[in-house]
Amino acid sequence: MDIMQMSLSAAVLIIAIVVIRALAIHRLPKKTFLVLWSVALCRLLIPFSIPSRLSIYTFINWFGVSFKEEAANTSPTIAYTPYIFEPIPAGAAHMPPVLIIWLIGTAACALFFIVTYIRCCREFQTSLPVNNDFITAWLQEHRMMRSIRIRQSDKIVSPLTYGIWHPTVLLPKTMDCTDETTLRYVLTHEFEHIRRFDTLYKLLLAAAFCIHWFNPLVWVMYILANRDIELSCDEATVRTFGETAKSTYALMLIGLEEKKGKQSPFCTNFSKNAIEERIVSIMKISKKASIFTIITALAVVAGVSTAFATSALSEASDRMQSASISGNQGEIQVDGAAYHFTINDDVITVKDADGKIVSTATADSEGTAVLKDADDKQIGKVTLEPSGGVSVVAGAGDSADIPNDFTEIGGSVSTSGNQGEIQVDGAVYRFTIDDDVITVKDANGKIVSTATADSEGNAILKDADDKQICKVTLGASGEISVVAP
Repeated sequence: MDIMQMSLSAAVLIIAIVVIRALAIHRLPKKTFLVLWSVALCRLLIPFSIPSRLSIYTFINWFGVSFKEEAANTSPTIAYTPYIFEPIPAGAAHMPPVLIIWLIGTAACALFFIVTYIRCCREFQTSLPVNNDFITAWLQEHRMMRSIRIRQSDKIVSPLTYGIWHPTVLLPKTMDCTDETTLRYVLTHEFEHIRRFDTLYKLLLAAAFCIHWFNPLVWVMYILANRDIELSCDEATVRTFGETAKSTYALMLIGLEEKKGKQSPFCTNFSKNAIEERIVSIMKISKKASIFTIITALAVVAGVSTAFATSALSEASDRMQSASISGNQGEIQVDGAAYHFTINDDVITVKDADGKIVSTATADSEGTAVLKDADDKQIGKVTLEPSGGVSVVAGAGDSADIPNDFTEIGGSVSTSGNQGEIQVDGAVYRFTIDDDVITVKDANGKIVSTATADSEGNAILKDADDKQICKVTLGASGEISVVAP
């Protein structure tokens, strides 16, 4: 999946989470929403998805609606035709303007977060350790593998926590460290942040924000997820001290909020966002979540993740498949298993990855032969054309016709979805198609060229020496033609 597909898919998931949050923010445990935001975060950062029959996209496809995500995950038709050289205007292959804009935006967002974090860290370095009997005793009671430090600074006006592997709780200089009640609430709240690695979680949120800065729903997610981090810690703190502490804790929170200042986006603190929401949430916290509430929360997480975080399950994605052929030999991959076949007149011999013969097939009067595995399950179909060309179909996929005039130059082509591989004169090139932009990489994964299809869908692919290696044509109906020069 490309960035746009990831962002669009995550946008639908974010909308679902926002709706559920609006309806059940005070009815479900606050951890529920953190888990849901984590699912959305994975959708934004992980460039692949898991197909599911229960996905909302599967149901939409059943009603005949075509989504771009489905097109990217299904193998298109690959037709090969002789290529007649047509000169391409100079500068046809270049970096798309959209990519340039995205890179500039990503760099600007990353620079903002990095500069803010460095500036805050420099201010925090001037802090001093806090030493009193209560804090010493508290640290003894809350020992972790990661050592916790408690310090004071005149650069902040409310408590915060920073650091992942060496967390530091930073208290404002104006805070009365002899007030054990307030100090106990503050330290318990910050300890929840430390225990849950909330600083790392915020770092991942910032990374997703930088990558998907163009998506307004990601901005919404960044704001609400940071709110829910604080709400979840508030809930844990109140349940630690009991319902009788709700009023005292809420008043303390209001007092700290009045002194709020700017903080680093990677620090966890008494958030300045939605103070009213936090106070209302605190006052509605029950002593303990019921079994019914827990089951409901689990069902919500499972249902939303399955329905909105997975991709459509089509015939092609149901059986991951691809096929390639060179001369009288070829390879088929179905469901993770690789099969090799050889063509001798009208007899096709199929072997498994270990070279063991699993089946043979003889072409019928129309030149068609069905290939099967050792369990007599169909894995593909080969058609021998009267002109000498060969077409091979993997499973229920689409055909790849390869004429003899291409195999004579020692080349082969394979494709799966929006990706393909070309072998010409012993060199291997891989290409990916993103809309009308085709990126070519060598065997080491290094980009050697890019090409943009013209108004007729044609693009010439070149190697690092600006030598033509093939021509790609993007058909109006979604098929892709690849030919060698």
